Amino acid sequence: MTTNRKDEHIRYALEHKSSYNSFDEVELIHSSLPLYDLDEIDLSTEFAGRKWDFPFYINAMTGGSDKGREINQKLAQVAEACGILFVTGSYSAALKDPADDSFSVKSSHPNLLLGTILDWISRLSWDFRL
Repeated sequence: MTTNRKDEHIRYALEHKSSYNSFDEVELIHSSLPLYDLDEIDLSTEFAGRKWDFPFYINAMTGGSDKGREINQKLAQVAEACGILFVTGSYSAALKDPADDSFSVKSSHPNLLLGTILDWISRLSWDFRL
């Protein structure tokens, strides 16, 4: 596995402290729902020929390093417990290095709904001739 820019991205995200947060601009106004039976509210949706219990997913997290593996394992645990889709970051690191197990979350989370990003476009060699 590599300990290159993937780890640098993680380190930067953990070290970077911004005085601004977009959530600072959000005001949640309490609005009680006494007339609704929560059991009658259905958040499910259909996508890609499958019914999903919730219209949420954990998207494009990291991989390709030991730190990435640790993060993926924790996020996979949350996704599995909540029944939401977990999409790993670009799988290209694992395709470059078959020993890379930073994306291997399914064996430790057998009920995980799992997707990945395949960066196949950058792997193709195009030869255009006029």
